[in-house]
Amino acid sequence: MSQYSNFNQALIWLRDNIEDHSNAMGQIPAQRHLAKLASCSLGTLRKALQILEEEGLIVTHHGLGTFLKSSQNKIIKPTLPSLNDMTFPVDEEEPFIAVFLPINIDKANNRTPMSYLHLQVCSGILEEAKKQGYRIVIKLHEPYKELEEKSLTEFEIILQHKNCRGLILASIVNEKIQQRIFKFGKPGIIIDHWAADKVQWDSIQSNTTHAVKEIVSILANLGHENIALIDREKNELNPHVLEGYKDAFKQLGKKFRPSLVKHVSLKHGTIKKRITEIYNYWAQCNNKPSALVTFSPLVAHTMKNYLESTGLDIPNEFSIATINPLSKGIKGKKLAGVATDWKMGGQWAVQKLLERLKNSRKKKENLFLASIFNLGETVAPFYVQEEKISL
Repeated sequence: MSQYSNFNQALIWLRDNIEDHSNAMGQIPAQRHLAKLASCSLGTLRKALQILEEEGLIVTHHGLGTFLKSSQNKIIKPTLPSLNDMTFPVDEEEPFIAVFLPINIDKANNRTPMSYLHLQVCSGILEEAKKQGYRIVIKLHEPYKELEEKSLTEFEIILQHKNCRGLILASIVNEKIQQRIFKFGKPGIIIDHWAADKVQWDSIQSNTTHAVKEIVSILANLGHENIALIDREKNELNPHVLEGYKDAFKQLGKKFRPSLVKHVSLKHGTIKKRITEIYNYWAQCNNKPSALVTFSPLVAHTMKNYLESTGLDIPNEFSIATINPLSKGIKGKKLAGVATDWKMGGQWAVQKLLERLKNSRKKKENLFLASIFNLGETVAPFYVQEEKISL
């Protein structure tokens, strides 16, 4: 196993498991024991711990030991190494599964941390592949100008290796990219999106339709009559959001109001302005909403912050819920919504891919992960305020 592969797997394992192996005081185990748990050398472990300490996730008190900096922080925010470090060199003998994961790049061409969703997917893939006796070769997809073509070309080289048995993609929404990779004839699984029409891959997604229906139903049961929806600017990218929203009102026997459905783009610098416009429009409507459902935690937080800046009490005067809320990582109240177990998605992807390798099934399947509603701190019952009548 290469030094990069071993280092990154140890780093991912530590981020995902270190808290579970700490004691009540937040102290982590001795390095030799931790290296054994992480299946890496002592030197590799020390390098990984140094990264965690530089990120402020752990702190060493000489003579006492190493501790979690915040023992109450349940989710460790990832900061991954460079692109080259994440590309595991291909072994000449062992079979492997190729994985294509997106990385975020800002306008200054700086790599930003991999999202929590993709870190969980990666963690699940590595864990299940190890159980099944397969190596994982990871390439990061850089969706930014000429870097995208470079990362695609390098991934294609990996796919052509004689020991590549199949591939797993995550959140690759561009159909042309999917079709380009599909031409290599490798069995594949795509996570957090569905395969294009001519691409015969299974897909593993959150059940967005069910998630939105559940959120709307819960809000309705809490007394909210007018429940708004904010979807993507081009809602054809995820038609299941609007589908679930409409289905919920049909199931509840309530009228669907198109005026309560708005769209936003997630482009940098445009969300806050658009959110302000949307709410100011709704505020003038006769059927002014008391609750919001949205596809994005970022949209949910932006709306929450804007409404609080106007003096509105969240959640007592306005409730907000989203798909896949992040319980940590963004300041403020914990978002309510339906969360998906993406680590399970990574594990499932490996299992389904190996099933495809054992049989020649050609028909693709759309698979959905289980999810659970978390009330968070942004949803509350809605009580109609009775007007005071002076006698």
